[in-house]
Amino acid sequence: MNLFARCLLLGSVCVSGNALGAIVSSDVYGTAVSWGEDVVVADGVVIAPNQINITRSMRLENHGVLETDIVICDGCDLFVENTGQVATNFILGNGADVFHVITDVDTATPIDFGVGYTVVVDGVDGLTVGQVANASVGADKIVITDSVLRFDSGDVGTIDNVEVNGEIRLKTANLSDVYNRVIFRNVSGDGRVVFLAEETDNMYVDEGVIENSNLYIRRRRETDYAKIFDNDVGVFLNGLRSDSGAQGLMLKMDVATDMTGLKSVMAQSIRFNRDRLQDSVRQIFVFDDMAMVRKSDVAVAPFVIMSGDLFAYGIGANVVGRVSDDVSVGVAMRAGRLEYDDGLDTFLGRFYGGSIMGLYAGHDMFIREIISLNAVAFEVGDVMYDGVIYHNPDMLYGNNITDVGYVFNLSDDLYFAPYFGIDATLYTVADLKDIDVFVRGGVGAGYKFKMLGVQYEYGANLVVNTNGESVVMGRYGFWSEYDMAGGDIGIGLSYHDNGVAYKVSATARFLF
Repeated sequence: MNLFARCLLLGSVCVSGNALGAIVSSDVYGTAVSWGEDVVVADGVVIAPNQINITRSMRLENHGVLETDIVICDGCDLFVENTGQVATNFILGNGADVFHVITDVDTATPIDFGVGYTVVVDGVDGLTVGQVANASVGADKIVITDSVLRFDSGDVGTIDNVEVNGEIRLKTANLSDVYNRVIFRNVSGDGRVVFLAEETDNMYVDEGVIENSNLYIRRRRETDYAKIFDNDVGVFLNGLRSDSGAQGLMLKMDVATDMTGLKSVMAQSIRFNRDRLQDSVRQIFVFDDMAMVRKSDVAVAPFVIMSGDLFAYGIGANVVGRVSDDVSVGVAMRAGRLEYDDGLDTFLGRFYGGSIMGLYAGHDMFIREIISLNAVAFEVGDVMYDGVIYHNPDMLYGNNITDVGYVFNLSDDLYFAPYFGIDATLYTVADLKDIDVFVRGGVGAGYKFKMLGVQYEYGANLVVNTNGESVVMGRYGFWSEYDMAGGDIGIGLSYHDNGVAYKVSATARFLF
């Protein structure tokens, strides 16, 4: 039978204040006496017979003075709880054991048993590791069960041969001085040791680890975000572990070393920052803000847009008709798919939308108007915006571009056209809305010439706005007056906070 089981069998031994059995309230002298039941020696009582024979396993609670020989029967256990004086020779029978029971500061007084003994600390709260160590000098083993002990760095490594049962809580002001130092030596038992510090950090767990029979304290990064945040954000983060599109985010979160780092990672993620989600879409539609409204044609244009974190492809079509010599109007449509992966978040999406365009061009001046509305259906899983969880939120992206410019015809074939304008953009994500208004300015330039009935044109367009964005588009095109058809190749580059995006398109143009 192990020591813990013995303690459980003698429950009255292990619980302070439940002393049952005979109470000795007067001095005892003379020849040998025998005790066969639990005994409480009252305060100040002297027990000094020639010998005390212990005839069965029992508990002895002493508040007086013991001055005698105590003989313990074969196979018997004697549990001694002492606040008085012990000047006793303990004589052990075959298989007999003696235990020093510590329940509080008063019972943590050392006892010179003169034989091998075991210290029992059970259900104690308020003692220090140092007090237990002082009371255990010469002990063969210390059995600690379901107790709370305080300690400091000076107590580390002072206890040897410890059996741990149940949950042991070790409390201290600061654990930084004791990491990787041996707390208890030669540890056995199947209990659990929990370290509690007055200076706590929810991002870390301090755990007792037994290595090579020694107890150490190891600091482990907590990855249960419900414990770190203690709110709905933590529960939401835990749920993202099963989302394959959030694995990069969770890996980055798990290596953050403090709360500032955690919040910085979260702020970069589309899971918490809808501006990042909106930016991913603007990388696509910002190129449409560069549209040059022609006076009359029908066009179909497949396109690809790429950046460090985005790949999008789709097709656009537009029809432009002349209302008068100076005025043209048109409509455009587009549809496509996007794939996004920035190392934190991975998701897919489908987009589609249209624009209404108008152009006035007369007396070398032009006014351009583009009104667009686009819808994006994301396959992103769960996001949390303003404390609310949305699943696969949709986005509406609408904007209005108004430009006013002047065309400088440097020659019959070469022109230069500066302009400025306003970009008003509306984002709606789920039921959340944002509006941005930017001032923009730009310049277009082109060179065109005819050869054998075909008009060739090289063009470029640059625009910058007060949002820190800049876009440049280059185009090479041709138009056959005989076939009333043509086409062009466009290459564009946009710069924004998230980096650089590129667009490549091929356009077929014709007239009916």
